[in-house]
Amino acid sequence: MVLLLLAPTILSLLIFCAHLFRSDGFFLMMPVLLSMPLLLVERGWVARFFQVLLLVVALEWARTAIVLALERDEAGQPWVRAVLILAAVALFALFAGVLFETRTLVRFYPRFYDD
Repeated sequence: MVLLLLAPTILSLLIFCAHLFRSDGFFLMMPVLLSMPLLLVERGWVARFFQVLLLVVALEWARTAIVLALERDEAGQPWVRAVLILAAVALFALFAGVLFETRTLVRFYPRFYDD
């Protein structure tokens, strides 16, 4: 069950790494990839770390959507579909972060005061 609840986090981070790789962010991609084994550590700080990371990922997707919309609008190209896709990906990242508040993951990653 834990793996099933962590699957959106893993998928969201892998999609984000693909985005970084495509936009020449290799040096930003590597720490994200290398942080993923931390999901196996059963500590409360791990859950908070990934929640913050997923929030940053969602904000980056939102920033990318705005930049893309402005660029496409200026070029006279359609932009709504691209923005909707990026918004969905950002919402998925936020959803993955919220999953850390489920009962199963709270038991797997005990809170700071429970450590």
